[in-house]
Amino acid sequence: MTRRPQVTPRALVTLSSVLLLVSCTDGAPTPPVRRGADDRRTVADWFDQLEVSKDAMHRQAALLGIRDTPFDTLEENLPLLEAKLGHADPALRVTAAGLLLRLGERGRAAAPRLLKALEDDDAFVATTAAQALIALDQHPASALHTLFQVTESSADTRLKNVAAKAIYRVASAPPAVLQLISEKLRSERHESRALALLAATCLKQRAAPLTAQISPLLEDPQPRNRKLAKDALDALAAQGEQP
Repeated sequence: MTRRPQVTPRALVTLSSVLLLVSCTDGAPTPPVRRGADDRRTVADWFDQLEVSKDAMHRQAALLGIRDTPFDTLEENLPLLEAKLGHADPALRVTAAGLLLRLGERGRAAAPRLLKALEDDDAFVATTAAQALIALDQHPASALHTLFQVTESSADTRLKNVAAKAIYRVASAPPAVLQLISEKLRSERHESRALALLAATCLKQRAAPLTAQISPLLEDPQPRNRKLAKDALDALAAQGEQP
């Protein structure tokens, strides 16, 4: 049986804060704000505060301190962020994954560690790692597999929405990605079929091998899926007509 990551209470404490931290729900990370020149605390200091403090306000302050760290400084602390992905506290792991998502291409060296984080027992850590890999276009099939698992098994609506949006931002279509989307197009879950159709539409002409799996969904029991199937086929046709 495939292990499904769970949302742990400790991670839920910082769920909303981390969403603010990475500003990833619309796919456009927010640049950090400069702190005052008198604040000389390092990224390691903020992580230490996040780790040891039991006070919600102090933990929030640490998250804001990390959020305001310039990208250059975050990049310099890439080994620290990779190390925190293995921390015992899921709040620290999800924060590290969120920062790597914010770094984008500047965090590419952490892709192997993010791949391992897809196996995290905490669903929000795994989801954030998957988002980062999708943004980097690294290990997209493994990332998509994790994201579909979350949308199909999580009871947390916010988390499911984050995972769903990441699914249809997939940018490349190696055979393993096309195979996974093909499987989800035939899923008994209408939500999974819808997300697979959105991913296929995003891939445009790269989803051409999926045409035979998309066409039957023009008669899907769900009206939304019928529309999404038409949109996907229209996108394929439009791309095919371009010189």
